[in-house]
Amino acid sequence: MDATVIAAVVGVGGAVLTAITSVVATIWAARRAATAALASAEKTAQATLESAGKATDAGLEATRLTLAFEHDRRVWEKRAELYVDTIAFVIHRRETRRKRGLDAHLANYQLPPWFQFEGRLQAFASKDVLKLWQDAHDADNTAWSDGIIKHMDLAEDKADTQNPDKNAAAAYRASTLIKKADRLDEQLIDLIRIQLQERSSQTP
Repeated sequence: MDATVIAAVVGVGGAVLTAITSVVATIWAARRAATAALASAEKTAQATLESAGKATDAGLEATRLTLAFEHDRRVWEKRAELYVDTIAFVIHRRETRRKRGLDAHLANYQLPPWFQFEGRLQAFASKDVLKLWQDAHDADNTAWSDGIIKHMDLAEDKADTQNPDKNAAAAYRASTLIKKADRLDEQLIDLIRIQLQERSSQTP
């Protein structure tokens, strides 16, 4: 083969090889760029999802805390209203006991329906208040049944009025039971007042 032809063929082959190499390099560069872009897009999408998840979790937690706060606030409002009514009831009970129900001013207080009042106490009062309420209620019943009423019955019985020792004993027992009931009522009022003040100090 002529040397000129051979040189021409070699020259063309070299150019073609160079062109192919350039194309291959371009393709690999494009693939690397595409792979890097895809990886970056995946990382961005993952970060976006994680951020959205965190935002959702934070939103749900904020909603939960808000609902819990509102529930606590509504329960406390009912408890505070109950406590005010309880103090009024206890004061009336104490004065009725001390005056044997003979003071006309006692009729100015409208007693709440008993079962509704007891139900509110069971539902909203703290355990300490409820326990002391029950003790004070029992003491009041005892003061009347074993103290005041028996003493009043002796005072009305002509035969017993001639027995000063028996009258004195009945009067002493009535007085002792009344003092015990008074003391428990005062403790109940003090406990309610403390709980109201503690809650007020916690309110921003």
